[in-house]
Amino acid sequence: MTVRVCWAALMTAAIGLTGTTVPAQATTVVRQALPDDVNGDGRVDVIAGTHLLKAKGKSDAGGVVVYFGGPAEVSATTRIVTLAKPVTRENLGRTLATADFDRDGYADMLASARRKLALFRGSKTGLREARVIPWPVTAPAMAAADFDGDGDVAVTGNKQVAVLRGGERSLRLSALANGARSTTTR
Repeated sequence: MTVRVCWAALMTAAIGLTGTTVPAQATTVVRQALPDDVNGDGRVDVIAGTHLLKAKGKSDAGGVVVYFGGPAEVSATTRIVTLAKPVTRENLGRTLATADFDRDGYADMLASARRKLALFRGSKTGLREARVIPWPVTAPAMAAADFDGDGDVAVTGNKQVAVLRGGERSLRLSALANGARSTTTR
């Protein structure tokens, strides 16, 4: 089975493609795709959120398809990443953010799901699930940034902004509620 991937202008500029056909294990709607290097091989991988993916028999559990970078373009090697215990209509992958949050040289990924965020760590073999973070808002908007030199992500939703600060082996929550600073949880 193949999926026809047509990259947006940003993706085209990032990896130099106008479109390519790559094998995949499933055909599904891609809501968001980001370029980054999750396996540390120096090639740009494409991380695509597939929030309507059927995973382990659960409809719309969602997941993320990683299209690994090849010598000249995206290679035929792909991997579908889901939660260890997917739930029907969980919609993992609705929004994504990537950065090296733990400073180990591999891009990590934060993916939203229904009322939770899932952190996947980059590694030599690609992404692996590391932590599920309960979250009060479904499908927030996320943006990776670097506020203090260690790979952070801002998460918005329900008129609030929270900053998850990166650091060695963890993300820590430093929340901003309605513009006023609140508590920090480690």
